[in-house]
Amino acid sequence: MPMVYVSIVLNYMSDCETYHHNIQPQYSTSIASVIAKMKTTIQDNNQEINSYRFIGASLIVLLTFSFGLSWIVTGPITPLIIEDLAINQATAGLLISIVFVVHTIFGIPSTLFITVIGLKTRITLGALIGSAPIFTFLIPDSFLFVLALRACHAFGFMILFTTVGPLFMRWFRPNELPVVNGIFVVAGILGTVTSSAIVAQLSEIFGWAISLSIFGSVTLFCTGVWIILGKDEKLAKQDRTSKQLFKVLKDRNTILLIIGDAGPLALLTACFAWLPTFYHEVHNMSLAHTGWIMALIQFIGLLSLIAATVLTKQIPKRRPFFIIPGLLIGFAGFATIFLSNYLAIYIAVSMLGFCAWFYLPALLTVPMDLHPNNPLMVSLFSAVLLSIGGSASILSPFTVGTLSDLTGSLLPGFSIFIVLAWSLGIAGILLPETGQRYKPTTS
Repeated sequence: MPMVYVSIVLNYMSDCETYHHNIQPQYSTSIASVIAKMKTTIQDNNQEINSYRFIGASLIVLLTFSFGLSWIVTGPITPLIIEDLAINQATAGLLISIVFVVHTIFGIPSTLFITVIGLKTRITLGALIGSAPIFTFLIPDSFLFVLALRACHAFGFMILFTTVGPLFMRWFRPNELPVVNGIFVVAGILGTVTSSAIVAQLSEIFGWAISLSIFGSVTLFCTGVWIILGKDEKLAKQDRTSKQLFKVLKDRNTILLIIGDAGPLALLTACFAWLPTFYHEVHNMSLAHTGWIMALIQFIGLLSLIAATVLTKQIPKRRPFFIIPGLLIGFAGFATIFLSNYLAIYIAVSMLGFCAWFYLPALLTVPMDLHPNNPLMVSLFSAVLLSIGGSASILSPFTVGTLSDLTGSLLPGFSIFIVLAWSLGIAGILLPETGQRYKPTTS
């Protein structure tokens, strides 16, 4: 986007230079000098952005990976936490639900000062707060303390998530944004794949509390790298945030995107919270085995994200990325809980991972398609997506755990959220096509 603005400004200043040279010759020399300096400054700033943007994006990717390490890391070790803290399954479900509670309550308020605080400062603040799990080892026998650290981590990620959209819009052209958004999501999922694969083994060696602290320390290290190498940016002042927020909340497309994302997100959250326990109790799998299955879901999701990132660059359409996984996700979900053969389970969870992540690059890009000249609106959409869309995920782990306590089975709770996950396909059918206006171009 900066290149478009620079072109407009330079053309305007060229016209001004011609006008003053013809109409007011006595001032033409001084005015021409000022305009020339302004041109040089703008061109230098634009060149600086071009040279730095890949460094800056790499730092954001590194931070996102570190956040991903702690997102759903409690899922594979939930039985250990339940045993050590003497809590029931419904209470343990709050360890993941708390993430979405924080997003729902604080998502929108967190954007109110985005035009006042520099973007680097916002990301630094979010990353420091998000490093809170590093302190888990201090009071590991207090459930409330562990829950509070999880809440801080969620709050930090919320600040990061609502800031990177405007930042990427300043650094990259519209046809590059789907790829950049895809890489951003891939980094986070790669973090969850890594932690899910090794947390059970780490817990056997060091204990679950120290394992959570290790993942938090990685986030703190990446924060230090960002503080040293990150470059500050500020958004231009626009209409009042509250006024633009009202536009976002009443927009039909925003509502469809939120509903479409809420179903798969709620199902995925329930699976991360309870699928390891389900396989451990029903199929007698070890915790290490269930951890690898969770990693498989995320690994296939990672591959689907990479594929979607490449395809969004080549295909100037958005709706197919919602419709195809949205129609398949319900069938994959039911296969995941009702099949008993190990090979069939691996295939089912792989399909679930594909469906749950394939649409994400398109989800993050559609608001940028709709508001290409308004980064604040994109930030507000991200906040609303976390606040309202994530509210369904507050209920899913808690609901599945509560129904399990009442019925003695995790199946009723899983079934409810599998059906709700079809909202993605319905939303994709009802959404307008926004991607066709941006044909891939040669840079």
